Amino acid sequence: MSEPHQSRLKNLPGVAPWLLSLGVNVALILVVGVGVAALLYVLRLAATITVPLIVAAVIAIIAHPLIKLGAKIKLPRPVSAVIVIVLVLGLVVGALVLTTNGVVSQGPAIGRQLISGTNDLGRYTKNKLVAVGIPRATVDRYVSQATATVTRSVNDLLLSGGGNSSSAASSGGISLGNISSGLTQVGSLLSGALGALFMLFLGILCLYYFLTDYDNIMGFIGRHLGVSGEVGDALVHDGARSLRGYFKSTTITAVVVAAVIGIALAIMKVPLVLPIVIVTFLTAYIPIFGALISGAFACLVALGGGGLQEALIVLLIVLVAQNVIQQLVVNFTMSKSLDLHPLATLVVTIVGSIFGGVLGMTLGAPVLSMALAANKRLQIARSGEEEGKDPDEIRAMITAPRPERKRVRIIRRRPKTD
Repeated sequence: MSEPHQSRLKNLPGVAPWLLSLGVNVALILVVGVGVAALLYVLRLAATITVPLIVAAVIAIIAHPLIKLGAKIKLPRPVSAVIVIVLVLGLVVGALVLTTNGVVSQGPAIGRQLISGTNDLGRYTKNKLVAVGIPRATVDRYVSQATATVTRSVNDLLLSGGGNSSSAASSGGISLGNISSGLTQVGSLLSGALGALFMLFLGILCLYYFLTDYDNIMGFIGRHLGVSGEVGDALVHDGARSLRGYFKSTTITAVVVAAVIGIALAIMKVPLVLPIVIVTFLTAYIPIFGALISGAFACLVALGGGGLQEALIVLLIVLVAQNVIQQLVVNFTMSKSLDLHPLATLVVTIVGSIFGGVLGMTLGAPVLSMALAANKRLQIARSGEEEGKDPDEIRAMITAPRPERKRVRIIRRRPKTD
């Protein structure tokens, strides 16, 4: 803003300068916020296209070191890309099979444990609330409603298929309503299957092009960031390295925390240890809420299997693993430049869940971390340009693991003695 405009804004009659400055800043924040929200809403409407594109971009950034490894051993880039895609598909199929065998196949047992644990928790809550003076009728009504809701939800998930078949059999025949309902369900299944296949095909195609043309795509993004080509290229690659570091640290942390919890629960002989370990590992990629979900799941299973005392011990184990041990692992594996304040993580996770569901919850924190890291590097680049440094030196400053600080040596002069 030029000097005449600034002087006119400062001298508006009846408006304090600080109030005017605050109003302008709030207006700009609102405009940017509305623009970002509108963009996220449009991306959500086009989820069939945007979700495979985003997932493929993230996987390509994470898997790019494998492409570089293939180039070192003289493999053509298309061949390396195909190998990476096969590896990714193998990991996804393996994770689905492991999850199915560990969680879905034990669905009835998990359901019984959850219902038993919920009922035990309800009885304990009733006794405590009555003991502090709350009328028993009120306690019975609300606690019974809560436990009945959980029990009904679990039963619906486990028995929805069987209930329909039994009711159809008891009716003694097939009606036009049953035929219409069956055709509707078949149509919905076919539509969902075709949509999933289309998204899978589009994701594989995007991933192939991202892997084979990674450098050109990154160069194109770097040239359109509003900075010089060298600075833009360095910022893009530094952001990609930050994203890889975030997911690497999260994966290592998830493995360690899930292993610690699994070993401790196996020693305690808590039932369904493998499903608890799988849920703990998978939900580790969802900041804050993932720990709450996995912890509540483990405690309810322990409550249904061994009572309140065992559930409290499991709660203590989960709290130690997901706070103390997790923080120790994060400190060793994650750079401080990628670490976010818990409040920022909570806000961005909630916003991501509103506009992007599970994918938004998973990617909200790493994208914010990458953006903040890029902003810090951009400030370093601008300071280097102001100091008149050459592009190679600025690039080295941006891609340094941590911004170098100038060390000031304090020289203490001893007083001269005669």
